[in-house]
Amino acid sequence: MKCHKLHLLEKCSLSRNFRKTFSSHQQTQIKTRSEISSKPYTIVEGAEIEGFKVTEIQNVPDFNCKLVKLSHIATRAQYAHIDRSDANNVFAIAFRTTPFDSTGIPHILEHITLMGSKKYPCRDPFFKMLNRSLATYLNASTAPDFTVYPFATQNDVDYYNLMSVYLDAVFKPKLRENDFKLEGWRLEHEDVDNPESSIIFKGVVFNEMKGVFSENQNIFLENIINNLLPSHTYAVNSGGDPLHIPRLTYEKLVDFQRSHYHPSNSRIYSYGNFNLINNLKFVNDNYLKEFAYCEAYWKNTIVPPESRWSEPRRKHIYGKYDPLATDSNKQSTLAVSYLCEDIKNVYDLFELKVLTQLLTDGPNAPFYKNLVEPNIGSGYSPGTGFDTQTRDTIFTIGLQGLNEKDFKKVESIIYTTFDECIANGFDETNIENILHGAELNVKHQGSDFGINLLYSLAPLWNHDGNIGEILKITEHIRQFRKNINNNPFYLNIMLEKYFKNNNHRLILTMSPDKDYEDLTRRKENEILQETLSGMDIKEIANVYETGLQLRNILETDEDISCLPTLKISDISQNISHPNINFTKVLDVPLQICTLSTNNVTYFRSLLDVSHLSDEVKTLLPLFVQIVSQMGTRSYDYRIFDQMILRKTLGLNIGLQITDDIWEMNTFKETISLGSLCLDQNINGMFELWKILLNEVSLTDLNRFAMLVRNIAGDVVNGVADSGHHFAMLYASSYVSAAAYQREQFGGLTFIQKMKEIANTQDLEPILKHMHKIADDTLNKKRMQCALNVSAEQSKIVTNSIHEFMSSIRGSNEGEIITRFSSHKNVGTNKFHFVLPFAVNYVAKSIQCVPYTNSDFVIVRVLCKLLTAKYLLPFIRERYGAYGAGVVISSCGTIQFYSYRDPNSTTTASLFDEAGAWLAKNDFTESDIDEAKLGVFREVDVPISPSDQGMRIFLNGITNDIFDEHRRRILNVNREHLLEVASNYLNENNASATVIIGPENKQTESWEKTFNVNS
Repeated sequence: MKCHKLHLLEKCSLSRNFRKTFSSHQQTQIKTRSEISSKPYTIVEGAEIEGFKVTEIQNVPDFNCKLVKLSHIATRAQYAHIDRSDANNVFAIAFRTTPFDSTGIPHILEHITLMGSKKYPCRDPFFKMLNRSLATYLNASTAPDFTVYPFATQNDVDYYNLMSVYLDAVFKPKLRENDFKLEGWRLEHEDVDNPESSIIFKGVVFNEMKGVFSENQNIFLENIINNLLPSHTYAVNSGGDPLHIPRLTYEKLVDFQRSHYHPSNSRIYSYGNFNLINNLKFVNDNYLKEFAYCEAYWKNTIVPPESRWSEPRRKHIYGKYDPLATDSNKQSTLAVSYLCEDIKNVYDLFELKVLTQLLTDGPNAPFYKNLVEPNIGSGYSPGTGFDTQTRDTIFTIGLQGLNEKDFKKVESIIYTTFDECIANGFDETNIENILHGAELNVKHQGSDFGINLLYSLAPLWNHDGNIGEILKITEHIRQFRKNINNNPFYLNIMLEKYFKNNNHRLILTMSPDKDYEDLTRRKENEILQETLSGMDIKEIANVYETGLQLRNILETDEDISCLPTLKISDISQNISHPNINFTKVLDVPLQICTLSTNNVTYFRSLLDVSHLSDEVKTLLPLFVQIVSQMGTRSYDYRIFDQMILRKTLGLNIGLQITDDIWEMNTFKETISLGSLCLDQNINGMFELWKILLNEVSLTDLNRFAMLVRNIAGDVVNGVADSGHHFAMLYASSYVSAAAYQREQFGGLTFIQKMKEIANTQDLEPILKHMHKIADDTLNKKRMQCALNVSAEQSKIVTNSIHEFMSSIRGSNEGEIITRFSSHKNVGTNKFHFVLPFAVNYVAKSIQCVPYTNSDFVIVRVLCKLLTAKYLLPFIRERYGAYGAGVVISSCGTIQFYSYRDPNSTTTASLFDEAGAWLAKNDFTESDIDEAKLGVFREVDVPISPSDQGMRIFLNGITNDIFDEHRRRILNVNREHLLEVASNYLNENNASATVIIGPENKQTESWEKTFNVNS
């Protein structure tokens, strides 16, 4: 629905004489283009190239790239290209989309746009391209005020294939009414074959948004933006409110498309090392030159700044009662949200980002001390922090997990804290740590940098801001330091301006209502009855006929040969591998990967925990979250946090279950350590790890109790948004020992465990267990390490890690233990987690084979085939779930899943019938090739410098094993697929099926848990 937010600190004419271009001809052209794309080219400001004029060129030293801004001469479409030595090339087109009701019109349009176009008239080319492409990213997103269609790929043929599909979709969409009914909403009989069955609302987006608002966080966040920015488009829900979506008509949707999807209202983005001139030629020749400029498209979508309030406003809303909450009496939330600066004032936003981080981030932040640490709530409220997604930016601060009686108290603390900060200012160390983090983030860049950059630039660009300013991080840091040095009260003045004296603030409170779901269902039924009452007998009878017609459309095989596709021959036969050396330091295995890291050093380590008792292991997820936040014998947790942030971005500690690649139910259990630093801070980083591992202090009971409460509150958030993940984990835990351990560490069982711990009156015994875990694991008895460094730093780092190893307790006793667990499950297991959600999440797991088994690759291809040809057509297209699929996991289990699904047992039955569908042998050789491409799309993803070599370090997959895995993918054939389907997708194999969702009479015989009404 919404774009995720990413920060770098973290009367018009249209010609209908379209030129026809055939797929085979297009691909031939593209292949000749690829020969040109590697050649250097020169572009200067003022030049006119392929229908575009270069308006500005900006060198960006912070990110080793160049920004080229262009304007299309005929339509004034804006184009931004980031020229950078990165093979993971990105293309995107965005439109400013400003709805004035909550029918979800831009969101539904986003879906239907991708449901077929003039050149590609087949149904749903977007999903079909998933297996005809090697895209590393393929998506579409609806933000509050824009819609963007991005993709990324490393293959130049693929790049132009996808560009053609996306541009044809946005400029020449079919916009069929039947697609509106399928993707948006429709009236249909609950049983399509039975005209006597109830008529209900159906639709993919309709069900998606019911799922979105099954999460209290999303309810709260939507109300912040709706109520703080009430005068224009932000007053409504761009994704769609399920109670408003049925008011949208097909005609309104078509009108919206015509008034918004025009080049004059577009922004086009490209990134990477492909030739810009080729891009411009393709975009202009195939699409933009058919259009003329029309100011109305741009002018009518402008979002004005919000008029400032003279008085604060209050709003109270109701959310869902959460049966998973730690304290049933503390499920309320309060937040104060402030309207801050215009998004166009980029440098001011940088300053506000620093200021708000000072206020909220980490144990030294004033709001952390005054709001989080006292036993008032369970942690910061949803939305806490600085949000730069809207025209006027927002800062929110608040608490969740409250009792309603504490609302006034929390609000008072918020205002008092601002007063304290104005009076006392901020510690210079904390300021420098935030600036250091900004500098380090500039150096540390992931494999998806081009996509992340797009989402950082898009909100500003959408409001015609200067996107080049966002890229001047070093310059902004320099200016900020100058400002605070010249005026010691600079931040104090900012606090008064944006918070103390800012009347444009919203005090939003939310309380739980056990009847929330019943009330919502009642309102939906009222809307349904109102809709039906406005229909005559013939129209109601037509509901049945339409349902049959839609099903017939979905069941009809269609010709998809119009879609471009890569071929198996386009797959690289050989891929390069990083330079890795293996050595030992004081008998501790050390892997060193030398590569270009942009002056950043990456460290990882694994510590064996297999020797711990099963009872103690249940506490490991808590241990890894608190151990670096308790302080040490030499430094309390506040000072130690400052030390950490001065040298690194944090000391990351987690749990790692490593599946054995040779044998089922065999795995390693470890604590994982990870950090990164600038090369000049290598010794400082290892000094921090030495202090933590040798001197961690686990004695402060009050601190521990506060962390427990916060963790218990946090783990509940997001269950509805990630329900398929939890369902898959739980189902797999019944057929795999490794999956069982993962579920204990991060599934619904862990949530229940944290609820029990948080409700424990005396936490002293648990804290003693924490201390014992530290003594038993934070040593080098069974430890292995990995470093990713530049060749120039490898010698320095080797010396540093030798000193580090010398300081760690214990001596190496051998390799990390590989544990076998006899996890033999038989029969069929069915579980229903009854939770107050509006939709379901369904999963089924079947035991299969480990990674090196020859069947693993075949099953991997089989999963792609099943997803594309069976599960998505039935579960998503026919029955309206937002998503569905099947994968084979690293632990060797086949995992079926559905996401935001209006059905439950119907979906479970479809999972059960997958083998029978395959046995019909009703798929083509092209289907098999597409499934292979889908696998390679995952296998050959770009890898960031920080993750190079991790395949062997974390999973034991050597280069030879990986290369053999790739070769096996190419060799999969029909006979292989039919054989493994017969062997594993049958009722004799042990399996488990899980439903997470509302009560359902059809699951009366299933094992129930978490029943909110029990």
